[in-house]
Amino acid sequence: LSDAIRVAESETGARAISAEFEDEDGDYVYAVELLGAGGTEYEVLVATSTPTVIKSESENDDEEDDQED
Repeated sequence: LSDAIRVAESETGARAISAEFEDEDGDYVYAVELLGAGGTEYEVLVATSTPTVIKSESENDDEEDDQED
């Protein structure tokens, strides 16, 4: 879990506020919630077998997606 947090913080430049092991569509991953400068929130999914980022989303990504619909 500590490797997953380190990788997520490195990916986003933000600080981890929580992390947990979860089932994401049948795959087990570490889900790390982070808080960045200006209050931007991130969720980063990290593979359990190797500490690599599978998916990264920010609060701003969600807002942009909403605007495109």
